[in-house]
Amino acid sequence: MAARRVTIDEVADAAGVSRQTVSNVLRGTGRVGSATAARIQEVVDRLGYAPHPGASSMRSKRSGQLAYPLMETSLAPDNVIVMDFMRSLIGAAGEQGYHVLVTSTGAAGMRDLVRSGRVDGFVFNDMFGYDERLAIVEETHTPFAAFGRVPDGLRQAWVDVDNVAGTHRTTEHMIALGHRDILYLGYEPSAYWDDERRSGYLTSMREHGLPARVLESPGDHVDMTEAVSRLLRPAAGSAAVRPTAIVCSSDLLSVSVYRAAAAVGLAVGPELSVSGFDSSVIGRSLVPTLTSLKVPVSTIAHIVVERFVREVQDPTAAVEGRLVVPELVLGDSTAPPAR
Repeated sequence: MAARRVTIDEVADAAGVSRQTVSNVLRGTGRVGSATAARIQEVVDRLGYAPHPGASSMRSKRSGQLAYPLMETSLAPDNVIVMDFMRSLIGAAGEQGYHVLVTSTGAAGMRDLVRSGRVDGFVFNDMFGYDERLAIVEETHTPFAAFGRVPDGLRQAWVDVDNVAGTHRTTEHMIALGHRDILYLGYEPSAYWDDERRSGYLTSMREHGLPARVLESPGDHVDMTEAVSRLLRPAAGSAAVRPTAIVCSSDLLSVSVYRAAAAVGLAVGPELSVSGFDSSVIGRSLVPTLTSLKVPVSTIAHIVVERFVREVQDPTAAVEGRLVVPELVLGDSTAPPAR
């Protein structure tokens, strides 16, 4: 025999409030004091109340809210892109008539949001494959869109940076300036973008018949100054050729290159061209200013919101992931090779 469904009236009686007050809390509407809302939520959880699955379809009105759950990695102070994305997301959502509920809630909190009907769905970032967030939206058939790749088999409502096209573009810029000895400084692959950024460089070098040289850091915050210095100052009698340009897979890595250049007495720009990826505050604070790839965060946020709204309105419509090519922002760190 099927278990009896708990009714909203039972929740109201147990919480000592009206049926309408319970409804307001679950839908995130009306003015309800925080203590009362907490008491109602406790009763909802204790009794296992869930709105009837057909109830939302009987109402034409949506919540007008999307939830943006932040991962712990997103809250790191050096994660500038995520902070920029959040600001752009709030603006883009407002243009579509949506409010953004920013939360650091885990799986239980996400399930509560789905059950309560307070949000129409979710926007995610920091996608590293199939994780708990995607399991929840798949299980509950909740609309979502993402900044970052979504695994095959799920709704492909994602937008991401075209990392391959980005580093390919930067390498082409170096070659157009006349450089032939170009080093790529990246990270040992721990995420798909590490592989993709290296691939863009390798493809460009192969297309021009130039020898590729790759140096990789074992981690985000490893100082590569000494390793780069050795390449910029080949040992006496060595057949090694000093690179005249270095393509970095992040602005942070370019800091090590600037330090290495200073250590061996090379001027960044006139004697050593350097480029980054992210066009971050770090790169803009360097002297000379860093040539870098700018992630079009505002554009990505607007496309993500458009995809989210489309998922809410028509969850059966065909959808494909979309890549956005980063913009090469020229600084003073790249120039023709010294003669």
